[in-house]
Order: sequence, then C-alpha cells, then structure tokens
Amino acid sequence: MNHLEAVLTSLNYVVLVRNEDQSFCSLTPEAEWFRQLYCEQTGATFSAKKLDVSLAFPFIENFIIDADTVWGESESTESISSGVWTESDAEGEELQLTAIASNNAGESLLIIENRTEHFKFEQDMMQKARDIALLNEKLVTELNHRQRNLQSDIARLFDENASMKEISDSVKSESAAVIIFNCKSKVLSINNEFKKLFHIEDVASSQSLALLERWCNEAEPVYPEMNRVLTAGSFWEGEFSTKTIQNQKHFIRLNIAPIKNERQQVTHFVCIVHDISELRLDDKHDDSNYTGYEYTTQLPNRRYFWRKLQDTVKASKKNKNTYSILYIDLDYFKRINDKYGFEQGDKVLKLIGSRISRCVKQRDFVSHLGGDEFTIIAVGAAEQLKPMSDRLRRSISEPVLIAGESVSITASIGIATVEDKVSLVEVVKHSDLAMSSAKELGRNQCRIYTEQLDLTFSLRLQREHDIHDAIKNDDFHLLYQPKVNVEPCDEFNVEALVRWEHATEGTIFPNDFIPIAEDSGQIIPLGRWVLDQACYDAKSLLDDGINIRMAVNVSTKQLKHPDFYNHVNKALEKSGLPSHHLELEITESGLLADIDSILDVLGKVRQLGVTVALDDFGTGFSSLNYLRQMPVDFIKIDKEFVDELPANNQSMLITTSLIELAHSLNLKVIAEGVETLKQLNCLTKVECDYIQGYYFYKPLPFSQLELAYKTETEEKRIVLPKK
Repeated sequence: MNHLEAVLTSLNYVVLVRNEDQSFCSLTPEAEWFRQLYCEQTGATFSAKKLDVSLAFPFIENFIIDADTVWGESESTESISSGVWTESDAEGEELQLTAIASNNAGESLLIIENRTEHFKFEQDMMQKARDIALLNEKLVTELNHRQRNLQSDIARLFDENASMKEISDSVKSESAAVIIFNCKSKVLSINNEFKKLFHIEDVASSQSLALLERWCNEAEPVYPEMNRVLTAGSFWEGEFSTKTIQNQKHFIRLNIAPIKNERQQVTHFVCIVHDISELRLDDKHDDSNYTGYEYTTQLPNRRYFWRKLQDTVKASKKNKNTYSILYIDLDYFKRINDKYGFEQGDKVLKLIGSRISRCVKQRDFVSHLGGDEFTIIAVGAAEQLKPMSDRLRRSISEPVLIAGESVSITASIGIATVEDKVSLVEVVKHSDLAMSSAKELGRNQCRIYTEQLDLTFSLRLQREHDIHDAIKNDDFHLLYQPKVNVEPCDEFNVEALVRWEHATEGTIFPNDFIPIAEDSGQIIPLGRWVLDQACYDAKSLLDDGINIRMAVNVSTKQLKHPDFYNHVNKALEKSGLPSHHLELEITESGLLADIDSILDVLGKVRQLGVTVALDDFGTGFSSLNYLRQMPVDFIKIDKEFVDELPANNQSMLITTSLIELAHSLNLKVIAEGVETLKQLNCLTKVECDYIQGYYFYKPLPFSQLELAYKTETEEKRIVLPKK
C-alpha cells in the first residue's frame, strides 16, 4: 500500500475507478469496512479489480445515472455528491455513507466516504447544542416572567402612591438590575444589582451617564424605533450590547415600562436589566445574519424584524415588488394577564401567533415584537392587503379556552406601504398610527395609513393639549337639564352636562372632546371636577329648599380608577350633600366592557346611598342577561329608540318591552331625547317614569335652575292617560 492509499484508508475513503464494462476497480482495497460491507451485501467474494457497486448498494444505482452526466464529459472538472445515505452491517450497526462522482485525467472516479464517526460526532454536538438552546430558552423564558412580574409589582406601588423610598426599598435586593427615571430621564433610584452590573456607586454618580439616551443610541442599529416608542410612552423590550463606564461589554435584556398618571401622562420609566451575555452563545454582534426568535411564540423577534425589513427593502429594488407592514395589536390583552396570569397569557400569545402565521402567504414574514404586538411584512400595497387583515381578525377572534373558560380576543390592525422616499422608522410609525386609529374606531378594526391620519393625529394631540390647559384654566362649565316626573312629586331631577368654552373655537360640545379625554386619561381629572362642582351646586339648591337629585355621568375609566370610590365619598363630604341626592349615570356599553370589576365598585357606591342609572339602555348585546345582576336603580332608554317613536313599530315594541322589563325588576325608567308631543304621548301610554329632552327643557345654566323649578306648575306637569 502506498502512502496515498494509506491516508485515504485511514480517513475512511474508498476510491473506485469505473471499468469499460461498467464495473468498478478499487484503488484502496485495504479499506476493511468497505470489503466486509460489500461481501455482506452481495454474498460474493471481494475482487478489488471487478466490483458490482450497484448490486452492493442499490442507493448508488440512481446516483450513477446522474454521475454519467459528469463522467460523459471527459474535460469536465465538475463533481456531484449523492448526499448521505445509510447502510447496515452484519451486526445491525448503521453506517452513514456519501458518494462523490468526478473526472480525473479521463478516468471516471467514484469516491465513497464512511462518515459514521463524523455523523455521530455531529449528532452529539447537535444534541448538546439543542440541549443548551432549550436550557437557554427555558432560562430566558423564566427571566422574562420574572421581569414582567417585577414590573407589575413596581407599577402597583406607583398606583398606590408609594413613596420613592418605599419603591426603592422594595427592589433593593432584587436579582435583576432596576433603575427608575422620571419623565425627563433623571435617575431617581437604582438597586444593588444595577450598581454591581454597571459599576455605579449611587444615584448621584449615574446622573451624568445619560443612560436612557445611551441605550437608545446603542440599540438603534438593531432597534431603530426605540426612541420613538419611548417618546410615545409605550412599553419596550429588547436585547443589545452595551458598555459600562469601565468599558466592559455586556449583552443585556432591557425591559422599559412607562408609569402614567391619571391623565395618561408619563411620569416615570421603570427599567429592568438582565445581563444575558452567557446565554447569547451564538451572538457575534453581526446583525446582517441575525435570526433571533421571541421566546414565547417562537416567531422572529423585534430585532429580526428590523433586519428582515431592511433586507426586504433592498430586495424590492431588484424584484420590483411592493411591500407593506401590517401592525397588529391585541385588544385589552392586559386583562388576560391580570385575570389568568402571565403563564396563561403566554399560551394565548403562542396560539395567536400560530393563527396569524396560518393566515399569510409563505413569502410573507410574521414577527412578534413582544407583549401583545405582532407585525407582518407582506407583498402588496396596503389596499391589496385588506382581505388578509379581515382573515386575520376572524382567525384571531375565534374563542380561546383559558383555564376552562372560553374567551374571545380581538385585534386592531394598521397597514402602511413601504415607500422609497419614506424611512423605515417612519413606515413602521405609520402602520402603528393606523393601528391606533383602528382602536379609536372601536377596536377589532383595520385602518390603512393615509396622510390624513397624520393630520388627524396632530390635531388630536393639539386637542389633548387644549383639554389639559382647559382643566387647569377652569374653562369648563356645567349646564343642567331637568328630568320631568310623569307623576307629580316634589323631587327635582336634573342631569349635569359638561361644556367647554374654548378661547378661539367658542363652545365645544362633549362629543368633540369627551372621547379624546377618555383615551388620553384626562377624563379622570375632568370627571372629578364635574362631580365636585355638581355636588356643590346640588347642595346649594338643597339649602334653598329644593329636593334635588343630581345625576352625573361617569365613564368606564373613572369607575375602574382605584381612587374612584374614595373620591365620590370625598365629594359628598366636602360639599355636604347627602348621598341619596346624588345619582351616577353609567353607559351600558361601558359596563359590559368590564362588568366584573365595575359591578364591585358600583355595589360599594350604592352602599353609600348613591343611586345609579344605566344610560343608553337597549344598545348593548347582553342587556337582558345582565340586567338582573346590575346594581342600578334607573335605566335610560336610548335616544335612538325615542327618535323613531311613534312611526317605527319595532322601536315602539322594543321601548314597551324595556319599560315592562325594568318595572318587573322594580327599576324606574327615564326616556331621553324627547322632543315632540307625539313621542311624549307614546311614552306616557307605556308608563315611562321620567321624561328628559328639549320638549320641556334645554340644558340650563345653574342660575336658571331654581327658576325652572319654581315655574314648574301643575299645568306643566304631565298627567298619565286614563287606562
């Protein structure tokens, strides 16, 4: 055996040359594994000069057909490979083999390699890699849960108005690094783990580092939107490389949650940092090939999304395709986490991610940005993708079984087309803006970005600013609309209605500012002012001998605010108004949106002696089912039914049924929006208890209320028709 044969044999290679009669001659006859396998497979004696390879290895037969294309070209320098196939020896041991066909000086060569040892080594390494990956995934998932639980605990302390010292003490010994900024990025608190990780001695020494700004700059190459997200007051999480003041490099997982006040203004940022350098074994800080996945859904993560988006734009210049971004945000998903816990919430997210993936084409790219936000990079202009968004919303809204309960989840979707003249950050912002607009439409909607949306958004921001100033400058005032008792009595019922005198626009009606105040959170301070002023005015009338019942509208956000019950109590105590002279009006749709938490607070309010009216009754989907358990004293029939009386028989039938139902439950009924004598006659015939509307009174300033009461003589009273 010459040296070359010895080397080839030791490397488990067999080199065969094709004979003219299509048999093969072995140039490495000493390869024992090949000799034994050949004899076992063929049952023939091994002859190095004449081997029937196709008989020994049926897999090779088809490969030789392909190899003929290489061997047939004597000048060709190309080679082809068979790929790995498996053969079993006499003891049942599997051998992993591969074959290569090539030309050498006019000879047709077939090289067979025994890759069994390599294969075992590779399998062992792959299994170890999988084990490590699974362990890392488990560790990161646990870390994720700990981060969110800690974030939730800190947010709760802020809601409870805990002092910064109390909050700092609560996180002092946490294993995660925690830093808290105010809205101007000033550091207010750092815990021991943060000091240790970043080599910072105290809060004072961290002020000059401008950490939030530094993190935005460090993360920008892989998360271009980070600064925009924080400016918008949204939650953000991601992984990136950072340096300490000693220039030590760490790969961190950063979780930033805004803390907002009752006006939905950001007051603080709570940042939780974990050093995950040891978990990022595969990270080479080369984003061009990054393919990271979100741990919960196993979909591409935020960082991968940005890399893919950049690649897509480059590709579009060659393939001339148009691409769009679909930004998907689950509606009210926080309620799932709050009610069932993060573990159940993660299972739902995984299911939703799977449903989204089923609705797209193979060439589209689905990613999970974190939390309840998903994106799709899809081929096509925004208008062409509307059918896809409809499929997505239908699929997402299919009932989900959580802890034995069937729950439906909806999604709001925004779509924006990628354009050459618009930066990628702006395109994502546009899709996000369209999604926010979809939520404003009532959620479970889809909106396509237009320039008009940008203008509308700018005007909305201006309106939010104006509302804030109006509250501060006392530009709101109350008008009062009486509710006339159908049967004579000495009780004077009125509803407080808020109006806004704008410095340049004049009177602005509630429909033009209440929805914005609710969405921005400014309904909380505005609602408190309305309640305080209404109680004060009611007490003034009561002191003048008028048996007043003052109704005040309350939004769902007010009811869900942790301080609502206390403020009602304080408003009554401060004004001196006895509780039974106050009535709270809530909308049916608002109550049904979160009935469990709202029923609890309404029950407590009624225990004070305050009465409750259910506004817009009859417009909800579950009115009859829920009415029995609602802690209410009055229902108000919605104006849309009253408007159609008496001409519309269906409205008449519904109105009659609602009144009969309410009376069977010992509830009084108020009809609002009554403007004609015909409407009045219809309502009195079916024994409606109170009438409210322009037929009797328009909303009046407080100065005219006492006069309205005194001039409501017997001829102004209504007498029920004789039965």
